[in-house]
Amino acid sequence: MAEKGNLILTRQVNQQVVFADGEIILTVKRIHGNRVTFAIAAERDLKILRGEIANSEIRAKLAEVAL
Repeated sequence: MAEKGNLILTRQVNQQVVFADGEIILTVKRIHGNRVTFAIAAERDLKILRGEIANSEIRAKLAEVAL
């Protein structure tokens, strides 16, 4: 398995971050104080979750396997 690392980016409104050879595009739409609004362009069947939801789903799957 490949080693994971962190990439920290600074973006301004209307700037983008592109993932997976252009299959996922994240665009910063608004910055207000400590809140950022962004748009995600991706295939409709791609599952995209907020971190806290993804983490709870992962924990639930691990608990099922441990039974």
